[in-house]
Amino acid sequence: MKSKNKGGVAVIILCSILVLLGLVVLIVSPLVGAVAVIGGILGIIFGTKSQKRYKAELQAEEARRAAAEIAREEAAERRKQKAAEFAAALDAIPRIEVQRAEDFATRRKEKYYPKLSNITSRTDVQKLFPLVVLDVETTGLKTANNDIIEVSAIKYASPFVPVSCFTTLCKPRHSIPADASAVNHITDDMVAGAPAFSEIAAGLSEFIRDCNIVGQNVEFDTDFLYASGVDLPDTRYFDTCQLARYLDKDLPNYKLETLLNSYGIVRDTAHRSLSDAYATGLLFEKLVQEKRS
Repeated sequence: MKSKNKGGVAVIILCSILVLLGLVVLIVSPLVGAVAVIGGILGIIFGTKSQKRYKAELQAEEARRAAAEIAREEAAERRKQKAAEFAAALDAIPRIEVQRAEDFATRRKEKYYPKLSNITSRTDVQKLFPLVVLDVETTGLKTANNDIIEVSAIKYASPFVPVSCFTTLCKPRHSIPADASAVNHITDDMVAGAPAFSEIAAGLSEFIRDCNIVGQNVEFDTDFLYASGVDLPDTRYFDTCQLARYLDKDLPNYKLETLLNSYGIVRDTAHRSLSDAYATGLLFEKLVQEKRS
């Protein structure tokens, strides 16, 4: 754009010089002088038009940039508003009091593999409930040497209306690794006064009793919960990651954040179990609606 401007100005200057020279040459050679003057005048006209086009293009570019900036600001404001609505809705869900049991739950070495269910156009939505959306944050990926440091479960008694939630930090057997804290932002100081998971496993087992279970990569959650002593219900299990794979095969990946962005779900905090659980519940609702349409 700047090169066009410089080019137009240069043409005008050179042609103006050519006109002046042509006027001088007219005295000696009228024909040559006239040609020079006429050529110079035509060049000035061309340069002036070029300058006008440049200014018009510049104004159009500035208008496009201004419009794009306004659009970005409006989008940011909409995301901020949606995040605030997400936080308010999450805060409105009643919390149950998490009790420490006198008898500690026993850890298990065997694996738990839930049979995952699907959603179809014929699914009776009413029969999905009562339903609990689960999420855990852990010190690592393997159940044998790692612990749950935060667990959240949100219960829905009727179609997609949360009625209560069970959420607590948990003190692990060992210090939280730095790489785990970098992901979930949970530190040793935060869990210093929290119950051990074995103290609250019985309460969580009771909370989820007879409920269908939903999670993002739900097998990871159920594997840790079962290994940590939770009695998982013999009900239906739904994985939002798997359901999304059936619906949209063009996504770059099926991480929770990618799916939330794809379905227009905006939240305030990622990688904390309560936020993840509520976001997964909203995602499950969208997936059910889409699968049944």
